[in-house]
Formats: sequence, C-alpha cells, structure tokens
Amino acid sequence: MKAIFTTCILWIFLLSVAHAIEVNVQTIPTAPVKGESFTLSFVIKGDSSDEPYISFDAGRLDVLGKENKGVSIRSIFVNGRLSTSRETRLDYELVAPSAGFYRIRNIKVELGNNTQKVSDISFQVMSAPIKKPDVFVEAVVPKKSYYVGEAIDLHYVVYNNKQVLNTDVKQFPKFTKAIKRDISEKIAVERVSIDGQVYEKTPVLHHVLFPEASGKVRIGSLRMQLQVLASQERGNDPFSSFGFSLGGRRSRTVNTSSRPLEIEVLPLPAEGMPSDFTGLVGEHQFDLDIGKTKYLANEAIEFNLKVKGAGALESYNAPVIYANPNLEEFETSSDFQIMPDGTALKTFHFTLLGRGDLDIPEREISFSYFDPNSKKYITQKVKIPRLVVKGGGAASAAKPEVKSGASENIGPKDESVVKPLAKEPPVADLGSGVVAPLFGYDLSESSFDFWHWINFVLGFLLLILFIFILKSYIGKLRKHDEVWEQILVLQKRGAEHSSLFNLLSLLDEEAETRIKAPHWNELIEKSSLSIAAKKYFLELMQQLERKKFFEKEDSYHEKIELRFFKELYENVKR
Repeated sequence: MKAIFTTCILWIFLLSVAHAIEVNVQTIPTAPVKGESFTLSFVIKGDSSDEPYISFDAGRLDVLGKENKGVSIRSIFVNGRLSTSRETRLDYELVAPSAGFYRIRNIKVELGNNTQKVSDISFQVMSAPIKKPDVFVEAVVPKKSYYVGEAIDLHYVVYNNKQVLNTDVKQFPKFTKAIKRDISEKIAVERVSIDGQVYEKTPVLHHVLFPEASGKVRIGSLRMQLQVLASQERGNDPFSSFGFSLGGRRSRTVNTSSRPLEIEVLPLPAEGMPSDFTGLVGEHQFDLDIGKTKYLANEAIEFNLKVKGAGALESYNAPVIYANPNLEEFETSSDFQIMPDGTALKTFHFTLLGRGDLDIPEREISFSYFDPNSKKYITQKVKIPRLVVKGGGAASAAKPEVKSGASENIGPKDESVVKPLAKEPPVADLGSGVVAPLFGYDLSESSFDFWHWINFVLGFLLLILFIFILKSYIGKLRKHDEVWEQILVLQKRGAEHSSLFNLLSLLDEEAETRIKAPHWNELIEKSSLSIAAKKYFLELMQQLERKKFFEKEDSYHEKIELRFFKELYENVKR
C-alpha cells in the first residue's frame, strides 16, 4: 500500500513538472509618468492550449483595459516524440493618479490545471518624463537569465537623434566567466521611438557569450567618444531668415558609456542528464561524411564529422567514432567557422590507419544537447557505417626471390621482376680466326643531348617567370609607397572628395575587369574593413560629397583620423 501511495505521489509530481508554466512580467515603459497610461505585460509559456487567467492587486492604480497580443507555437522533436510549447502575451493598460512608488501584489496566473504565483512588481512613477540624452549607447540582451553554456546574444547599440559625425571606441567591454565570440555584421541603421522620442539605432558591436559557470556573469561597459553635430546658432546673421547662413558647421564631443549588466546563470539540470551529453546547449546537428568503408592495411582512412549549432563549439573536442586495437589515430584536425546568424560550424577531419585486419560492424552513436527553451535534453543519433580493413598479415610476408645467375632489379613497379645479365656486343667471324666487332647505333648520347636541351629551355622559362614575378612585386611595393604618400598628404592638408574617392577605389579587387566602376558606398560595404572604419569612411564621404555637390565648396578639406587610413592602407596591401 505504501509503495502504491509513493508511486501515485511520484506520478503527480512528474505531471506537474511536465506541464509547468513560465511567467515573465514587466512594465512598459519601466518608469511610467503620472496621468499617462502604461502597459503591464504578461508573457506566459506552457504546454496547455487553454487561455490563461490572470489576477492581481493593482492597489491605487487604475486598470483601463486588457488586450490579448496573440499566441506563438513552437514544436520540436524530443527523443522521437513531438513536443509543443505555447507562448501567450496579455497586456493590461494601467494609469497612476500621482507620482510615487507603486507595487502590484498577489499576482497569480492559471493555465489549464496549473497555477503559478509571481513575485510582486515594484516600480517608480515619475511626475514628468525622463528626457533621454541626444546620444547614448546601450548593451542589449534578449533575456535576464541563461543556462551554463547557453548563447547570450549581446549587442552594443548607439541611439542618436542628432547627426553623429564620428565615433571612437575608448574602452572595449570586459566579461567574466564567459567565452566570447566576435560577430561581424552589416551596419544597418533603423529609426525607433523611445519614450516618445525618435532615435536612429546603429549597432556598433556584436558578441555572443557562453557562460562557463553558474552564478552571475558581469557584462562590462563600452566607453565611446562621439562627435555630434550641434544646433547651428543663427545669431545676427542677416541671411538666416531666408534659409541661408554664413556661419560654419559646429560639432561637440560626447563621452558616453553603456550601463554594465549582470546576467543570472542557472546550472544545467542534473536530473535526466544522459551519459552521452556533449556539454553543448542549444539546438545542434551532427553529420558524418565518410567516402568508403573498405580499406587495405596501412591505407589512410579519412572521414569528416560536421557539428553545427548555437553552442560553444570553440571548446567542443572531437568524439571517438571508430575504436579497435588494430586502428591507429594518425591525425585529427578541425576547422571552425562562424555563421552569419551567430551560430557556428565545426568540422573535424579524422585520419586513421588500419595496422591489421579488422571488421567494425555498423552501429549508431548518440549525441545529446540541452534545449534551454523546452528545458530538456535532446538526443540525436548518427549512423556509423561498417568499417573493414584487409591485408594486414600478407603485406610483410611476401618477399621477392632472386634466382642464381641473375641480377636483382628492385624498382617501384614490381619487386619480383628479375632482369638478366647484360650481353656482350655482337661480333662477326671473318675467317682465319679474325673476329671484327659489329658496331650498333647507341641512342644514349643522343638521348642525353635531348634532355639537356629540354632542361635548358625549362630553366630559361622559369627565369623569365621569376623576373616577371619580381617586377610585379616591385611594382606593388612602389604602388603601396605611393598610396602611403597620398595618405600623408591627406593628413597634412585634409581630405577632399576626389582624393578620398581615388583611395577608396583601390579596395576594388576587380577594377581591371569591370566595365562600370561600383559606387563608393558599395566599395566600403564589401571591403574587409572593420565596422568602425566602414562607418567612418561612409560618413566622411557623405560629408565631402555634400560639401562638393550640394554646398558647392570645391576647396573644402576635412581633417582625417590616421588610424582608419592605416587600416585602409593594410587592406590595399593585401
């Protein structure tokens, strides 16, 4: 009876865990203003298809309405079975009658047969909107908590509602207890609204972090210095009222830093962790590529294993695919490639040698990873084909036999071929015991002369090729010296439109074969310059182009930042 009771309690516990729900609550904006409506947003994740029921004590806040923002459904295969999770968002519109500190209590969410209690939400209501600065930088992450080894997609973004003329990173962020992966991305500027103000949003830095231990991961600040176009003062300019101005453009320097963040890192669940767990977190794919499965002894056995996914593949080591006492590991190498979406592809190249006869039957190998969305371990099975190696004993047993009266001819083609002794030159009998030799035509000397001339011609051609390469290399050195001289001239006099365009055109590797030259914008975007350098040259060319073609200032020169031109010079040298 006691065993039955224990089993029932266990089943109830397992069912409650299997259908547990997850609730995230936040206020939008984080600092509401008195008398203005704001949003209390609920995001509920669970397996049930029922509509959630939410209750809470709003206190002095007035509840104006409720809106269902929709449901998103995600389905994955877990151990051969389809698992479906639903995410529902419900928004409540609230308003605070006065400024001060507010708390929403007794928050409860019911979904299906499950009830989830949520911690109280506390926030400050302002008497007036907090005006954000004209330019600022922020570190942005999608979530507040992650698992050990889960990818943290970190973006550093500049927001500005004034034109930014130049950006300079003064201090890069530092991270603790995490593996960092640098991601290069295109500069895509978009317009966003923040607390009623319109800003341009520009990504400046993109990292993917992989926490190595549970606890807290500190994300450091990015410190930047930006040149911002200041508002032009009209003063006593008599032409300002007609849309013209005699004053010059003014700029100001803004020093800004992102706020440091602390991310909560959860340990991986020990319960249900399989023995074949790879340590990877996030969805992954494992693919084995092997050309053939039958080999001779001492023949190189080569195959590849490709692992693609969102986890920290930088620290993932090669697994054992084939194991046998007669199988020797000759070499194992790997290639690592970062994909445009921030995931990675790691390819292991295996080279084995079969030292004797072996026959490894076909089988399956399991690779498991942890899925942070479903909070479950997922197993993927990879089919390993049969491997056969033959001829391990016969290779060293056979030995060529040399017969008496013959010379042994051991060559690369056939060691068992026996060549007879060379015969004496033929002679002719002239009678009376006088013997005259018969002279045959020997081609050896002629053959020697022929190969001598062939070697001479080849040597002559190689000499011409060497002179051509040397001349081309010297030409490149002279070209690079000329490029650097142009950059020094720009440093002294300042950059103007035509001289900068000529320098940027050197980035075009297909210039000699193109019919039509590309736009300077395309040259910069497709180059291998850093994100900061691309942004600098794009803004500089836009400024010079505007001065020359719209403001008709042909003699306008802009002071340059030499470090970006050094990077341009290094790219041209390649």
